[in-house]
Amino acid sequence: MLMEMLVFSHPGHIELMPGWPKEYGDGSIKGVLVRGGHKIDITWANGKLKSAVLHAGLNENTIVKYGDDIKILKLRAGKTYKLNSQLRVIK
Repeated sequence: MLMEMLVFSHPGHIELMPGWPKEYGDGSIKGVLVRGGHKIDITWANGKLKSAVLHAGLNENTIVKYGDDIKILKLRAGKTYKLNSQLRVIK
């Protein structure tokens, strides 16, 4: 149940922190396996997303959602995508 509060996925769709309470403060989690064979690392502060790192397992277009922000990523297997709190890819 706690894992689904941090990340929820189904094929082609990843939602970050859909049910994470702000009261849970700061933290991080690494290596969460999501649909599509992808892995994701999430860091949060004050109960809000700070950054996420997506390690692509397959070539596919994936919708990533956090709150009202939505990003479509063209994932390539073996590549890593670092996202900021607005889901912008950063280098």
